[in-house]
Amino acid sequence: MPTPKSNRASAAQLGGLLRGLRERAGLTLRQVGALAEAHPEPVTYDYLSRVEAGQLLPSPAKLLTLAHVYEVPAQRFLDVLELGQFERLAPRLRDPEALREAGLAAAKGGDFPRAYAAFLRGLELARQGGPAAAQTEMKLRISLAIALARLSKVPMAEQQILRVLEERALSADLAARAWNMLSHIEYLLDRLDLAAAAAVMARRKAHAARDAGQRAQALINLANVRFDRGDIRSALALYRKTLPAWPAGAPSSDRVLALVNIGNCEHALGQQADAARTFSTAVSEAEALPDRRLEASARIALGRSLYQQGLLDDARTPMLVAHALGTSHSFHSEAFHSAFYLWRIALASRGGGGDTAELFRVLKRLRLRVGHRTEEVVAFDAHLAETQPRGRRKGEPHALASELSPVRDPHSPASRRRSSR
Repeated sequence: MPTPKSNRASAAQLGGLLRGLRERAGLTLRQVGALAEAHPEPVTYDYLSRVEAGQLLPSPAKLLTLAHVYEVPAQRFLDVLELGQFERLAPRLRDPEALREAGLAAAKGGDFPRAYAAFLRGLELARQGGPAAAQTEMKLRISLAIALARLSKVPMAEQQILRVLEERALSADLAARAWNMLSHIEYLLDRLDLAAAAAVMARRKAHAARDAGQRAQALINLANVRFDRGDIRSALALYRKTLPAWPAGAPSSDRVLALVNIGNCEHALGQQADAARTFSTAVSEAEALPDRRLEASARIALGRSLYQQGLLDDARTPMLVAHALGTSHSFHSEAFHSAFYLWRIALASRGGGGDTAELFRVLKRLRLRVGHRTEEVVAFDAHLAETQPRGRRKGEPHALASELSPVRDPHSPASRRRSSR
């Protein structure tokens, strides 16, 4: 299909991705066309040439053919098409720095589709500015990576950060931000050794730049790794060490996420009363901020802690609010994770009835929109694998769902993790 003006950036991104896959496979355009002939929706060499040049935006059916040819998940291509829907949200500005500021304002409010659109437009303009705009381009790439990660497009976020770290003349402050973001991405991808190494590099660069915020971020990234490895007390000490960077009385998203991190540690150490107070503080401070996604995340953290203590009625309220926020703002991960616990509460009550079945249907629909793996996702997938082949009624409890112990979420935005700024 011809590329509408609003989708040209997506067409260029997709074209570059397809060209890179073809070149890594050592194939010519004609060879790809020949391989595609065996599929229901063939892709001719001249068609692919125009796609790689960003002149055409291929249909999902043709992308599926190319995914088979290159032996990669079709989701990689579909992500680009999904993101293309956001490009119309970009402000009508011509200055890259102004677009970055607009994107940061949108991100602060939790509107990451709009932030992504602003950052992408700014990046396009900065790249046209030549060497003089190199630092602005790198700032925009880091910001774009943050937005992509919050939109669950982690591999695409990684591509942006790796491009930043290739820049030889990168300033110390930008290097600290890039290494911190890479640490966060490696953590999301369960590459804990790499996440720790990147955090160490970020800490060094932040020290050189005298950037207290990025030093705190590096400590959080290191603490995340230690938490995952079971060294809870060490993680808690590191999380608490970051709080002076975001003093009480001045709510910020960084402080809220640090509090959630601390609450998770306190919960893991059996300090339930302390955890409840910390999570409640995080929720209260999140309510004072414009980022509704952050509020949903904090409420899920509180609800999860209560659920794991067996306080199901108490857990239901924060989960209901979090689910309403996730649904109304299209926060798919938060909507899924809150629905997961509401479903588990309904199963445990044995009186959920229609609510249990409806929540199950909601979870199945949301599961398609959650790209990262969490213990909740794993548990739900296991339930599907266990029940669907046997023809059980949707939502009906079975051994796996009813006997699973409450789980900790290592990868959703509601957990101890925080997004790099």
